[in-house]
Amino acid sequence: MIIYNASSQSITCGVTILSQNLSFTVTFVYAFNQVEERISLWENLVDMQGTTPVSVHPWSVVGDFNQMLRTSHHSNHLSSRVDESGMSDANIALQDAELFEAQGKGLPFTWRNNQDDNPISTKIDHAFIDQSSAFPDSYADFLDPSQSDHAPCFFRMPSATRQVVKPFKFFHHVMDHPEYTGTKLKRPLRNLNKRHYSGITQRVRAQKVKVDELQRTLLTTPNVTTAREEHTERNTLNLLLNAESKYFKQRSRECWAEVGDRNTTFYHQTVSQHAARNHIHFLKGGADQTLFLLDDIKAHAADYFQAILGTMDLTYYSSTTKDLRSLLPFRCTELQQNYLKREVTAAEIKATLFSMPLNKSPGHDGYSVEFLRGSWDTVGEDITNAVWDFFGMGSS
Repeated sequence: MIIYNASSQSITCGVTILSQNLSFTVTFVYAFNQVEERISLWENLVDMQGTTPVSVHPWSVVGDFNQMLRTSHHSNHLSSRVDESGMSDANIALQDAELFEAQGKGLPFTWRNNQDDNPISTKIDHAFIDQSSAFPDSYADFLDPSQSDHAPCFFRMPSATRQVVKPFKFFHHVMDHPEYTGTKLKRPLRNLNKRHYSGITQRVRAQKVKVDELQRTLLTTPNVTTAREEHTERNTLNLLLNAESKYFKQRSRECWAEVGDRNTTFYHQTVSQHAARNHIHFLKGGADQTLFLLDDIKAHAADYFQAILGTMDLTYYSSTTKDLRSLLPFRCTELQQNYLKREVTAAEIKATLFSMPLNKSPGHDGYSVEFLRGSWDTVGEDITNAVWDFFGMGSS
């Protein structure tokens, strides 16, 4: 651990875990009580994000900020007026520093006033991570305070110990690339995405710098070669911007993404918060044992649902067709029976697939509706035959 920044309200350390080849930055905060005195803390966080290596490395900020971020951080916010002083300064600074709250577990409030006649609790202790953190599933566990008036915070980073092989997932922006040929093979699709779109945000930034330089030259000493180069590079930038927008829209699945909120800090933070919110960090076992390891979580979940659903050893009751018909008095007409038994046409199969909603979770094989629609010339015949086989043989 190396201390490379210290002030009256914070200490910033660089941490390296050699055994796991991990490096990250942690800022520990103990803020002043007065709103005016905390302004220097917010300025220091913004300055570190803009001028130090924390902007390109995983960064967490934890501690006692002596500041609520919203009125719901006060235990009496529903019945009395809450002092909002300092909230605006804190939230603007956190946005400028590209920090957002890590998912919180445990106690909802972290400090109490120790007054028997007017007990009040607030959340003034926080844990933040940056938007590019390598630990998006990290979370803050606020524990029982014991003899203190503050709840201690146990900041966990499961990603540091839990490595999960990601399954294949088809990304919609791949279809916009000129090299896309409609292939359904996973390896070529992975390679195409990796070759042209890996690190999409960094590619967009680098391409924008290149276009800005060319446009600056055209506005200073215009010439034909530069104009043609600017046109080509601008097309590449637009392709990357469109790919980045589709990538984050596919990850966040937020409806407001459709109105054009592209490449903003708030958008990126929403994507990371969405992933953290849906992540299972731990489970409690039967003996109140906390399970953190992925294998233990899987085994406990399987045992839990097996206990609910039971086994396949069920009592068998024989029933005749006549018994079943007595339960269902409705009968299809001969015309309806013939219509149900007729063969589904290829046009109906295609129309049904093309009417399915977009931007939904893909199937277990990683392919989405967008892929099937965009690659219909290649996969349409296979999809149609698979549906016919299902209706003809009753298996998928």
